Amino acid sequence: MYYYLICFAFSSFLFWFGERLRLEKIVEPIRWFIYGIALLIPSVLAGLRDVTVGTDMLVYGVPVFKSAYYAKDFGELFNEWSRMEIGYLGLNYVIARISSTHYLFFFLIMFTEVFFVYLAIRRWKHNVPLWLGMLFFYLLFYNDSLNAMRQYLALSIGFFGLQYIFERKFFRFIFWIFLASLFHVSGWIFILYYPLWWWVNRFSSLKSVILFCGLLLFAVVYLQYILADYLFLLGGKMERASWYIGASHEGKEFPYNTLAFYGLVIVLSLFNRKRILSSFSIGNLLYYVMAILFVLPIFEFYAGKYAVRLFVFITIWLVIFIPVILYSFRIEPRPIINIAIISYCCFYWYMIYMVGGAGETQNYMIGI
Repeated sequence: MYYYLICFAFSSFLFWFGERLRLEKIVEPIRWFIYGIALLIPSVLAGLRDVTVGTDMLVYGVPVFKSAYYAKDFGELFNEWSRMEIGYLGLNYVIARISSTHYLFFFLIMFTEVFFVYLAIRRWKHNVPLWLGMLFFYLLFYNDSLNAMRQYLALSIGFFGLQYIFERKFFRFIFWIFLASLFHVSGWIFILYYPLWWWVNRFSSLKSVILFCGLLLFAVVYLQYILADYLFLLGGKMERASWYIGASHEGKEFPYNTLAFYGLVIVLSLFNRKRILSSFSIGNLLYYVMAILFVLPIFEFYAGKYAVRLFVFITIWLVIFIPVILYSFRIEPRPIINIAIISYCCFYWYMIYMVGGAGETQNYMIGI
């Protein structure tokens, strides 16, 4: 556990230090160098890990790379792993031509992930302290990304591409979503943000958000099985999607802990709603995302146990929204507020990954 916390803390500290350098031309290259080191720290941690750190490492991570290394050409690799996305297979094939070991490959995957998350948070640098956003990414998502590698690669790229919706650059948005889907087909889920953004701009009142939440809750509880059956009939990857959302909830425990975590964030956001909306240009989207976050744990209870993997396309917004909500409170001294919420997230990280064993990453070991 200490490997993770030390790396999270040191990387976040470097982002904090880089943000406080003065904006002078001679300082800017130094700032980028510091940020580069900050991004390398979690990447090296991921690259050097043992093959047992992360459930999917032995399911497809290492096996696909070995197949790529021994494949005579890309066609042979594609025929052997045709269920995998072509972008992920292509990346394996290229890196396997450079290195005979998987360490470089998993290092580059994590570096790509944290780099695109950094770019996405940097887009909101006037609202979000960069170091705080990155720290929340580490605490809430890093360990899971050691497991669901393909999906998190798609997630980070798609999350970066969302900025082009707000800039009204539709074709650029589609390009980045398409690129994300080359590494995991679930990247296309990001396309749903386009109609959601249209809806948010037209129905922005709190009553509209509550109504949206109610309709979504109804759909989750009563209509999800119909959707699962429909997806199953479509076959292919849609049949697999039906498996994610169509399982029975019998024998499951209701996710009170997750609801409590999201509930606290929602309550804090409601206290300063007017200030958030006036200072954050996409503040209305925040409340729609919060409504979805409230419903998601209930969806997890009714859906298959792996449905949680679909949630990250919504929960990833927490790396921006939590800092925005925190900094809407003009309470001094500021470090006390930061320490309180960071401690809360550290506790959440410890319970989910270290105690709960999510993704099987709790027992970190160096593979070399």
